[in-house]
Amino acid sequence: MVTVTRASTRALQRHRPLLPDAPPGRMSSLKIERTRLLTKERTLKLDSLPHVCLLIAMDKKGGGAAIGSVAVIGAGVSGLAAAFRFRKEGVAVTVFEAEVPGGVIQTEGKDGFLWEKGPNTMAENHPVVGQVISELQLQQKIAWPADQSKRYTVRNGKAVMLPASPLGFLTTEALSPQAKLRVLMEPFLWRRRGNSVGKSGGAAIDEDESVGDFLERHVGKEPVDYLVDPFLAGTAGSDPQSIAVKYGLRGLWELEQRHGSLFVGALAGALSKLAKKASARTKGVAAAPDSSKLLTSTIKGRTGSSFSFLGGMQTLPNALMERVGRDRVRTGCAVVGLDGRVLTGAKPERWEWKVSYTQRANKNKKRHEMFDAVLVTAPLHKVRNFEVVKAGKKFPLDWLPQVKYAALSVIVQAFRLEDIKRPLPGFGVLVPSKEQDFRTLGTIFSSSMFSDRVPPGYALFSSFMGGTRDQQLAGRPAAELQKLAFQDLKRLIGVEGNPVLTRHICWPQAFPVYGKGYGAVLKAMETMERDLPGVYFAGNHRNALSVGKALQSGYEAAGNIVEDLKSRRSGNPVTVASALPPPGTCQETVIC
Repeated sequence: MVTVTRASTRALQRHRPLLPDAPPGRMSSLKIERTRLLTKERTLKLDSLPHVCLLIAMDKKGGGAAIGSVAVIGAGVSGLAAAFRFRKEGVAVTVFEAEVPGGVIQTEGKDGFLWEKGPNTMAENHPVVGQVISELQLQQKIAWPADQSKRYTVRNGKAVMLPASPLGFLTTEALSPQAKLRVLMEPFLWRRRGNSVGKSGGAAIDEDESVGDFLERHVGKEPVDYLVDPFLAGTAGSDPQSIAVKYGLRGLWELEQRHGSLFVGALAGALSKLAKKASARTKGVAAAPDSSKLLTSTIKGRTGSSFSFLGGMQTLPNALMERVGRDRVRTGCAVVGLDGRVLTGAKPERWEWKVSYTQRANKNKKRHEMFDAVLVTAPLHKVRNFEVVKAGKKFPLDWLPQVKYAALSVIVQAFRLEDIKRPLPGFGVLVPSKEQDFRTLGTIFSSSMFSDRVPPGYALFSSFMGGTRDQQLAGRPAAELQKLAFQDLKRLIGVEGNPVLTRHICWPQAFPVYGKGYGAVLKAMETMERDLPGVYFAGNHRNALSVGKALQSGYEAAGNIVEDLKSRRSGNPVTVASALPPPGTCQETVIC
């Protein structure tokens, strides 16, 4: 027999989703009459010791057998990765998703063809990526592109190979001899802000300087036009003048602050790694593996780190969903409000949050659930519409800065192999904006990368249009975009006839643009985390434009929240300054 107080009863009702691990029959004798239990103490007979321990733990901690409860808003890869970690750490988690799980990671197929509606690959750009994939037991489902080294850009209307090595840089047709020489002379010719030739030390700080202006000071205009411009179109749906270097390519910005020359900074970093390895060998300690390539380092001869999965990219969010528990992910549920209050008598001060949401089937009826913390991974333009209340007073959000987004359309087309007169092996092609006869940002050679994407005798291509380069184009009718994509493929690889399959996917808000003034967006998230205790932010608004970065963002944010919950309950609260480090270099290629 055990006495169940009102507090422990509320905890049981609140964290009932924690109990499915126990056989259903074991819970049949737990007859809870809510109205009576919430008004006075009751004595219940439990038929198993674990349930006694469960209720005692809830009574002592004031919140489930777990550390606490967390609502995750958004079931993209950031939200699902966070929920996955919460489950591992013993936190009761509920994920609210207005649309479909996985966010932009969606794979579709028909008649043996398989294509991506969103990103085609991801990169192992942080050890968290390898760790999560290993824990999900997805290593055997990884699909490596057949040849990552063959990537193309367009120069003078034709596809030319992008350099993949120092020798490739010297021989590539993507740059003129003069431009190559200018790049090699960067340590001596780079210029500070203000046009003075740099020699040593950092440069004057301009947080809003564009990537184009920044790199033009270092390597000249031609490399920006023919290498950087298509690279940004492929990684962020953007262009060199729209992205602020501090937020979009922070690694380069920091190199200049420390070393001046980017080449000198990169060389210093490489020498530092070699010195650490040499020191480890001298001390007889095995050198640590490259932490950024835990998966690829185990495969001999693997030169790149971009990959997908058998069955497409959706394999990843599906696996996360299974481990989190599909009953924990509320699809068709749009969060509309947050209401925070201080728990009465809690020492030290603790907050709880009422999450209000509507269901797709009945948008006029609000539902409510209570949580110890909230992790927001949904886009910020949706957060602006939340009704937020703090300690009984409305917390306005009209001060939040507007976030600019890049629209993107994806055109999927499949052809018979005999209708492709000049096939190009490899990963894909990126198109500089200087090549004005082309309307696509780039094209991925899907079936050239992954053999499971088409039936024998066919080839599949995914072309991308819009971005900050041409926002209006992304919203044009599907038939018009399909025709433009076909024309670009005809110029590049000589396609003829009609495609055997076509699909059009439009993402009106595909990417947040890390542009001028984006520091205000980052500061706004920090301000809300400070002023709304127990509310945190993660996702692609914080250094997470790529799949790997988004996964890292959610996973690490969850770890910080777990530590915060533990500290609050232990009576030694700590301040979680931010759920994520400041923005860094976007390393993953979305298009090519």
